[in-house]
Amino acid sequence: MNMCRYGSWYLRRFLWRIRQTKQVIHPSWLDRPFNIQIDTHNYCNLACEYCNVKDGASFNLPRGRMSDDILWYVIKYWGKHGIGAVCPYVNGEPLLDERLLKICDYTVEHTNAINIIDTNGSVWRNRHLLVHPNAKTVRFTISANTKETYRKVHGKDLFKDAINTFWWFNENRYPTQDLRLHFIVTKNNMNEIEDWIKRFKGFQRRVFPLHRMEGIQKDSVNALPEKGFWRENERPLIVHPNEKRELHQLHSYEMCQGTWSITVSWDGRIIHCTDAPYKYNYGHVYEVDMMEAWQKRIRRLNHPACEACTVKRPDWKPFLRKYLGETA
Repeated sequence: MNMCRYGSWYLRRFLWRIRQTKQVIHPSWLDRPFNIQIDTHNYCNLACEYCNVKDGASFNLPRGRMSDDILWYVIKYWGKHGIGAVCPYVNGEPLLDERLLKICDYTVEHTNAINIIDTNGSVWRNRHLLVHPNAKTVRFTISANTKETYRKVHGKDLFKDAINTFWWFNENRYPTQDLRLHFIVTKNNMNEIEDWIKRFKGFQRRVFPLHRMEGIQKDSVNALPEKGFWRENERPLIVHPNEKRELHQLHSYEMCQGTWSITVSWDGRIIHCTDAPYKYNYGHVYEVDMMEAWQKRIRRLNHPACEACTVKRPDWKPFLRKYLGETA
């Protein structure tokens, strides 16, 4: 594989960021998304306490695996229309999809995009699926610092597997692959945040308050701490490799963390938001043009999921009207 091609992504990303600073009048999301998140399947080996899509949880999603035909169609479509990143995950664990390396290969073949992978890392037997030069960013979610807390938060006794997979990947990844960690704060793991930060010193770490939609995401609300900073603050804490800490800030041209993303469910529906139920969708990819769906999606001034969301900017309605007009 041409390693120069993968290394050049850093330059393209840097130039893209420069363009964004000049696009406050016309941000690029008005035209197209930056990344596509694909629910290649929605099975998971864990049962996290804040998960709204696990069996018996509030979303009550049908389970399934995306067909190869839909998967390759979606990737090729955005290869033609321009996309920055292909992300093969939404409600499922990527390491449970044996096509993961093939997805990365297909992305290289049919797009100019990189792949981003979010994993819980606990499927030790499939750890090799994370090693691909186009999987530019791999992010592990390990929301505990001890096996006892891991069992409470993630629902399974797989702390050792997740930790071992993380360190194995760190030793075996390509030089072009960026490794990061996520910690989702709940009432059961708040006391382990500082120890977790110290355990993974030298990596970029993000500590996330629970994303929630009141009345829609019931399980995440049930997992909230009763009081304290992580109950009130909605911005992630970023801890950089040099141990510098800062709270994540939305850019002036972003409405929320999902401003740039379009999402497709395992059965081919174009979903409004990765954190919302499938019922909020714009139709099937074979029946609706995805670019047209994107234009409908960004005009979300009165969407119930956005109304209930806690991580959007406080002035989100004036923000949308500024760029889209009163018909947003």
